[in-house]
Amino acid sequence: MQTIECKRVDLWDGGDRHNFGFRIAADVPDSVIKKNDPHCLITKEVITVFGSLEEVAENSVQKLRKSAWAKLSPQERQALNLQEPS
Repeated sequence: MQTIECKRVDLWDGGDRHNFGFRIAADVPDSVIKKNDPHCLITKEVITVFGSLEEVAENSVQKLRKSAWAKLSPQERQALNLQEPS
């Protein structure tokens, strides 16, 4: 699994919408991007690239465990003798 931090740039269509334009490296300053299109919207993104379908399944289980853990109170975690998932 590999994660990539980048910026998503949505370009203004001249009307009432912004449409996906491109993704660019996170270290490119917003001011440089805005010189090209002053009306564009810039948002930070993290893209996760999996090497196999097994990695996708494993990641889904890990996310589910973390979500379930977050829903329990400290007293419930202690009563169930659970340890925080890694």
